[in-house]
Amino acid sequence: MEANEFAMTEFERLRIEAGLTIAQVCREAEISRSTVEKIEKDIPVRPPFASRACKVLSRHLEREVNYEVIGIKTV
Repeated sequence: MEANEFAMTEFERLRIEAGLTIAQVCREAEISRSTVEKIEKDIPVRPPFASRACKVLSRHLEREVNYEVIGIKTV
């Protein structure tokens, strides 16, 4: 078991703060569940997908959320 296996990513923390489920983020960002799960497990995703996921958080939190600032890994 990895040390950070139970650590929450900043994306996950913000998603929960926004009151969103993974399914809601997927639907609004038009990305797959596996992409959101990768983001929350700190696994790299394509930048456009990270950006779309953050735009959903931005809308719900009414403040800018940028994937580079919150540390989403990209490939």
